[in-house]
Amino acid sequence: MFGACTAVLCQGRRLMAEADLWGLAGGKAGFAVEYAITEHWSAGGAVGLGFSHFGTAFSIVLLNLVNVLVWWISFRLGASVNLQLLVVIFMGLWNTFCIYKIVYWNKKYDTNLYHILLKVGEITHVERTGVWGKLRRMLDQMTND
Repeated sequence: MFGACTAVLCQGRRLMAEADLWGLAGGKAGFAVEYAITEHWSAGGAVGLGFSHFGTAFSIVLLNLVNVLVWWISFRLGASVNLQLLVVIFMGLWNTFCIYKIVYWNKKYDTNLYHILLKVGEITHVERTGVWGKLRRMLDQMTND
């Protein structure tokens, strides 16, 4: 159970840790740059590919589910608690440093994967229509009351 919680929390905490490091290196408080780091995936990654905010949030949730799945596989294979922790840390580092670079590289060289991601980004603009639109309006009414 600890491993699952660690896997889920790793994604959010890694953004905060990265912000703290960048902030300290620049002589600023970590929270001063945390917003910029959090938006790193949004602006350069998902939103930069045309993803809606819904699509960006969904992709972050999907990354967290992948973290949990990888942890669960290591757990089911009988990995020690220490190895499970290392697997979760590795996944957090992968999500932090590698995925963005892969997307950026594909954008730079205009690959087929980049064009597929652009099409997926277009599909994510569903938050104002159909079931998602009704759900959004219902939640807006609940929060405005």
